[in-house]
Amino acid sequence: MKCNIICGPAANLADGNLEQVRNNYCRKTKLLNATKFGIQVAWSSSWSPASLGYQLENNGLKGEAVPLNYLLGAWIAHQEDPDKWFEFRSETIREWVAIVTKGRGSNDSWPGPQWVKSYQVRWSNTGEEGDWYDVDKGKVFNANTDNNTPVRNNFENTVHARILRIAIKQCNIYCSMRVDALFRL
Repeated sequence: MKCNIICGPAANLADGNLEQVRNNYCRKTKLLNATKFGIQVAWSSSWSPASLGYQLENNGLKGEAVPLNYLLGAWIAHQEDPDKWFEFRSETIREWVAIVTKGRGSNDSWPGPQWVKSYQVRWSNTGEEGDWYDVDKGKVFNANTDNNTPVRNNFENTVHARILRIAIKQCNIYCSMRVDALFRL
C-alpha cells in the first residue's frame, strides 16, 4: 500500500533536518479503498438481472461492495430512475479524498459499451433529507470515456462524513459503473 507524507509548516527549522521535519511536523496517511475495507453501499435503483446491484439485492447481499476489478457487469441504474445515485455508507466519520470509476465490465454488453460520463458528489452524516452538502461546491466531475479505463477524481478539499453519494449526471447508453471511494484512515 502506498503511503503519502503530508507535512505541516517547517520553515522555522534552522538545521533543515528532513528526519526532524518528518518526526515533528508530518503524519503518514494511508489511502484505503472503501470496497476492500467493508464500507457498505446503497443505490437508487437497479436495472435488470444483469446488474450487480440486482444480483446482490436478490441474494440478500444489498450493501456489499461493487469492486473495480469485477470483470463482468457493474451497478446499472434503472433507465427510468430520474435521480440516479450510488453511495458509500460508513458507521463512523471518514476522511474521503477521491472517487474512482470504471464502466460496465463487458465489451459485448447489449446494446453497447456503457459508462458514467459525469457526476457530482454530495455528503451527509445522517442521510436525512435536508442534511446533504455538495463536495467541492457542487463541481461536476468528468468520469469515463470508455468502459474499462479507471478514472480517479480527487476532491479539492477532503470530506469528513459518514455517507458519500455519487449523483449521476450523464451516461453513455446506460448508467453503468464499477466504483470505489478512497479515504484516509
